[in-house]
Amino acid sequence: MGEEEPGREVTPESEACPKSPKPKKEKSTRPLLSYFPQWNRTQIIAITLTSLSLVSIFSVGRWYLLMIPLQEDNVISSNIYGGLGDESLGSFIQLEAGGLAFCGSTTSWGLGGHFPGTGGGTDMWLVRLDENANLLWNRTYGTPQEDSASSVIECNNGGFSLLGITYANRSGDYDPDCLLVRLDENGNQIWNMTFGDTEREYPTSIVQCNDGGFAFTGSIVNYSVDQTDLWLVRTDSAGNLLWNHTYECDRTQEGASLIQTESGFLLFTTGAWYSTSIDITYNDAYLFCADAYGNLLWNRTYDSGGHDYGFKIMPESDRSFTLACHTGPNQRGSDLWLIRINENGDILWQTVVRLLGARALDIIKCYDGGYAITGTYSLTSWFIHFNLYFARTDTQGTVLWHRLYGFEEMPDIGVTLHQMNDGSFLIAGRTYLSLEPQNGEAWLLQIRDTPITYYTLTQFLLYGTLICLITFIIFSALFIAQRRWLRS
Repeated sequence: MGEEEPGREVTPESEACPKSPKPKKEKSTRPLLSYFPQWNRTQIIAITLTSLSLVSIFSVGRWYLLMIPLQEDNVISSNIYGGLGDESLGSFIQLEAGGLAFCGSTTSWGLGGHFPGTGGGTDMWLVRLDENANLLWNRTYGTPQEDSASSVIECNNGGFSLLGITYANRSGDYDPDCLLVRLDENGNQIWNMTFGDTEREYPTSIVQCNDGGFAFTGSIVNYSVDQTDLWLVRTDSAGNLLWNHTYECDRTQEGASLIQTESGFLLFTTGAWYSTSIDITYNDAYLFCADAYGNLLWNRTYDSGGHDYGFKIMPESDRSFTLACHTGPNQRGSDLWLIRINENGDILWQTVVRLLGARALDIIKCYDGGYAITGTYSLTSWFIHFNLYFARTDTQGTVLWHRLYGFEEMPDIGVTLHQMNDGSFLIAGRTYLSLEPQNGEAWLLQIRDTPITYYTLTQFLLYGTLICLITFIIFSALFIAQRRWLRS
């Protein structure tokens, strides 16, 4: 009996004829698995299940990315405005004669600028643009102290009015007052007026009245008694004070949105109240109705059962109004609560718009009766990295499509938006060109009203099942081919 050759099975035929090996059957092709080690059945099943799991995970991840895509294929234009300092955007308007204007604050220019600096803070900032968002001019207003603009309107007789805060008359370490600035159409200052006393005043919204005067709302904070009151101020066309009123109740108030009606004013705001039984502070939305002289007629409270933050009121064509609130189980208020009310504040209908964790900062009524929403979205609750969020809904508040926009690894926020005459949307926000916290820039983004097609849950299940079936067939064919190869 001859000695066994390594790596070769000894058979009776090999013993008799050790130098005459059994001729192999010729094959025209080799199965793919013949190039790999001889796998057993357990290994094949493990590899198959692992592959199916990876395919399923990929499908779920792809579906999620399509639900909230980071796409910019419907962008018409994107423009950034600012200098070497820090800029923020308050509001913007489309002008009657064409073009755009927005306000905010800057540290790059003006009396409070740091680049080059005078050791001051921020200044009010007004920027004028043409129809294509090209810069025409920009102006700063304010004092060597900190000043910023929160709202701008175009006046009926031409020019602009800026509303903001100033610290020029501070009596303590932190004592802002309201600053109202009247400008001509070229941004030259005509007059400015300061409103406030020893309390802290925070203006938020301004309208021009039928007589050419102005009305604005805000809040007055008295930290000595831990009370914040809603504030309504009325001036004449020269900025002289006619009257002002504060509105109190058992809960803290902060001014948010103001519109003028035929009989007076509507003020929509947020209130907070403390539950001693469970040691939690809740927030509700409040609506105040005042006559033409600021006398309170009635007020309403809107409570969804969680935390509600009223931030905008919009008039409708049928004499009703739509209220927009953040709402949710926590103080982030991640969903949008839309409430349609009549002229007496009674609810006609309401709906909750699911924004998948995004926070709305502004909403407008579109030409087709639906709504457009902008704000910010973050994958985490700490808003470490976030993108500008935009959503389009139908007339009942159902989301038709939504998208994220932004610069890679940079925080981006949508502050306010406007629908242009051609149906597109112009979103005004803030972005950061670097990760430095004091390097914000104003950002104008124009997008088309383009729907986006997502995978529905049914499509996802069908596509996922099809992918898994194809993968199973491929691995089964490879397994059968390997078995036949091993038997030959």
